[in-house]
Amino acid sequence: MSCLRLRRLIYIIYLGAVSFQHYLETQHLITFEEAQSKIPGGVQLTEDDYILGLFDLVGELMRFAITSMVSKPGP
Repeated sequence: MSCLRLRRLIYIIYLGAVSFQHYLETQHLITFEEAQSKIPGGVQLTEDDYILGLFDLVGELMRFAITSMVSKPGP
């Protein structure tokens, strides 16, 4: 895997985490502009990376829902 592809993957995963935090705090999806402002180092976010980050958000929400379900005390 090239260094550039690895860096893109890291930004996508980072954006998934940032999107998850944003959703928990606001109950809204992060916009492209908000996401761009969260990427460190002045790296330009592509539309493809933004969409892939939102796909990662879906996985984070699923994991959060399952963890919440199994962590609840029984009846």
